[in-house]
Amino acid sequence: MEAEYDGTIFSLFSVLDKVFLENKLPDKIIRKDISLSLTHCAGELFNTLPIYSGNKVANTPYAAHKYFEACRNSFSGQEIIKYSGKAYKDILYAWMSDFPVEKEIIHFAWKIVSAGRMQEMENEECNNSSKKQASSAERARCDLADISVKKVMECASKARKESHFLAGVLRFSIGSSNIAIARCSPDHFILPALTHHFTLRFGNSNWAIIDEKRNISLMHAESKPTQLTIFDPAHSWFTDETGSSKECFDDWEKMWKNYHTSINNESRNNPNLQKRFIPVRYWKYLPEFNDKVVKK
Repeated sequence: MEAEYDGTIFSLFSVLDKVFLENKLPDKIIRKDISLSLTHCAGELFNTLPIYSGNKVANTPYAAHKYFEACRNSFSGQEIIKYSGKAYKDILYAWMSDFPVEKEIIHFAWKIVSAGRMQEMENEECNNSSKKQASSAERARCDLADISVKKVMECASKARKESHFLAGVLRFSIGSSNIAIARCSPDHFILPALTHHFTLRFGNSNWAIIDEKRNISLMHAESKPTQLTIFDPAHSWFTDETGSSKECFDDWEKMWKNYHTSINNESRNNPNLQKRFIPVRYWKYLPEFNDKVVKK
């Protein structure tokens, strides 16, 4: 059995649907180039959701908080969640890591569902509690002796850690349209994972997070659903960011820098430890580090 995969999470779950329905792992995974199928409707960009795949983006009409809804509602998604909700999240984070681990993810999902189904059959025969069903799937999920399982868990862990890190370290500035804007270049595709946190944090305020590495943005306008879109520098939110209203942000930036300087204890300065806590690649987005000379 051959499986075609175009790099999107939705295509991956389509492969998993086939795997679980046919009860057979694919012998070969063919990765197709979706560049020819990309749609760029300028007037609709900010009403649509990009399906991210490597460095490619296509559009479908979904809000960011529903990015993975199709995966959750799919046959394979329901099967995985039935036996291990944690494994389902591991799969999403492993895919968001941007590492080419689709083969390992398929094996990982197969192992989880197979363990759950087997335990389910044994429970029916012996009239045992269904709790053993979940424990069997969880043991399969934690079987790091399996190379595929270990790889998926490692990739998921990296994406999770960066998502958690950026939730705390992102710095927002006020643009010319009085919009709170943050920029970043994360190692992994983790904007969907930041949606819930910042939507709760800002409430009905207008804000945006720009992923400069992938040219996409997470945008929230008032009480509307947060949108994950292709970044459009010509959009009114992002034009003239260095205009007159930037002076308002400069005052806040100066205040933040003064605060950071006032609490700093030079006698306990430890640059190496500082770089371990906040890697140098993130410094250009942090006002308190803008004036520092990075020594490699």
